[in-house]
Amino acid sequence: MRGLRQRVRCFISGLAEPAPSSVSRLRRDPPFPARGEGEARKAFAFFAAFFLALILSFATAFAYDEAVVAQAERAAKTLSADLNRIEQELKLPIISDSQLTQHRVALEDTRAGALVQAAALGAPIDEVNQQISLLGPAPPNDRTEADSVAAQRTELNKQLNRLLGIRSQLELVSVTAEQLSARSSALQRSLFLTRIFEGGRSILNPNLWVDIGLGAALLSQRLALLLSNWWEQVRSTASAADLILFPALYAVFAAVFFAGRTRIRRWADRHRMASRQPDDIDRLWRIVRAVALAFAALFILFLPVSLGLGVGGFMTPRFQMVYSALIEVIFVTTIYWAMARRISAPGQPAWRIINLDDQAAARLPVLVALAAFTSAATRSLGRIADGLYVPVGYTIGQSALSAIVMLTLLAFILLTFQNQQGLPENTRRRLYFGWARLFTPVLWLAIGIGVVALLAGYVALASYIAQQIFETAVLVTALFLAHHLSDAAVVASTNPQSTVGRVLRRATGLSERGIERLGLLFRTIIDVLLLVAGLPLLFLLWAVTWVDFRGLALTAVFGFRVGDITLSPWSVIVVILILAIGILLTNLAVRWLDRRILAQTRVNKGVQDSLRK
Repeated sequence: MRGLRQRVRCFISGLAEPAPSSVSRLRRDPPFPARGEGEARKAFAFFAAFFLALILSFATAFAYDEAVVAQAERAAKTLSADLNRIEQELKLPIISDSQLTQHRVALEDTRAGALVQAAALGAPIDEVNQQISLLGPAPPNDRTEADSVAAQRTELNKQLNRLLGIRSQLELVSVTAEQLSARSSALQRSLFLTRIFEGGRSILNPNLWVDIGLGAALLSQRLALLLSNWWEQVRSTASAADLILFPALYAVFAAVFFAGRTRIRRWADRHRMASRQPDDIDRLWRIVRAVALAFAALFILFLPVSLGLGVGGFMTPRFQMVYSALIEVIFVTTIYWAMARRISAPGQPAWRIINLDDQAAARLPVLVALAAFTSAATRSLGRIADGLYVPVGYTIGQSALSAIVMLTLLAFILLTFQNQQGLPENTRRRLYFGWARLFTPVLWLAIGIGVVALLAGYVALASYIAQQIFETAVLVTALFLAHHLSDAAVVASTNPQSTVGRVLRRATGLSERGIERLGLLFRTIIDVLLLVAGLPLLFLLWAVTWVDFRGLALTAVFGFRVGDITLSPWSVIVVILILAIGILLTNLAVRWLDRRILAQTRVNKGVQDSLRK
């Protein structure tokens, strides 16, 4: 504060004593009377000093928080040490895919932390720059200034250099982390491609099937030994009767539940079909309801079993590996079968949403369930084989056998959709997934590539193609079902005959045209949300990880540098939103001007148009 008062006094004295040239000029041509000249200078000096003191007082109030700067300085040192450690580990000659994934996660955390800390230094740097600008530039060499002002300018420049140095360190950490993450991603892709395109034995080689037989026998022995050891470990606190009792009861309950549910649903469907033809939302909602009920039933069935095994002390780590694999196979197979059965609706053409005849509709759920079982069982048996240290030859043979089965089932599914008479051409209801026929040649080509890969010995490539085709088809089907269901729900809700439609019209007071636009807006928002959620899931199926999306999200939030310019997609979006809001407000202002003012005047129409523009 002492320095502030001294700067104010120096400034007042400088104002009170003008330069000689100015004094002579004022004396030659005085703008005021001689009596008022001194009073004017005093008043001007007083107000100038008051405003300068006010500005400087605000500047001193803008002193930044030293804790933020200290935290950023410590973060720069810690993050730099983490980067050095990860960089040394990436130079190791042998590194696994899981280690690379962990390094990429750690690098993205480091990058995010560095960017956040660097952004936090923006406010302190702006405050120091503001204070330096208030002091103004240093006087030339032939002039002097107060020692307190010079000392404060030196201190502020020292603080600014410190802040800029810390931010430069954090930006360097961010760039280095991004580069190391790109290197880790390249190594991970290289490992993936090496694993996928690794050559081996052809399916025509008898040794491959010998390895499968020997590996399957060894897996059975070790699995039996695992269960035997597990029972030896837990039998002191449990009995075989107790262990078998409650799964048996649940099995009976499950059989009764599914049988009763099937009969009830058939009766309900016949009743509804007898009363009226189902509409689009009825058919689509029936699929979602079936999948949800299947998941809920399995969850209710297995949750008590899992809790009982855990509380009773039966759930050892190695037994949990087998138990989790069994649950995964049952869940995946049942849910996929339920979805395919409701889509094809065997024996119920009115509920069918795809163009199939009755025979094809009956075959499709079976084929989909077999493919789901093969896919889930392959993953589960692979994890069990790794956990029981079964030789690699068995894993390769298992992948080959799974690829053969999956490619065969996919071929049968495609044949099921081809050469079908389907429903009558004069049907007026909507059928879905007709566009899928356009991808039939591509799917046949992929299946052919898988078969050639099996014959050439590229088992991993064939297995990867078969698994990804099936999982991608299921995911795309689920996304389009959600799209069609939401579309049908919005159309049904905006119908003036529906309860929601009547309530919506009374509550909003919109016209029919407005209700249509509101429905279009809802459908557009839902489609965008499905697209935003579906595209990452599709990319995840095809060798893209969540770490990649996280890196893109960081780039979208904090931007990327091109030379000395930082481009931020988020900033571009904000600018576009501001522009859109500005255009909207301008249109509203023009409407108000046209209806409120120009419409009540007698000005020429050409003048009105000019004013409006």
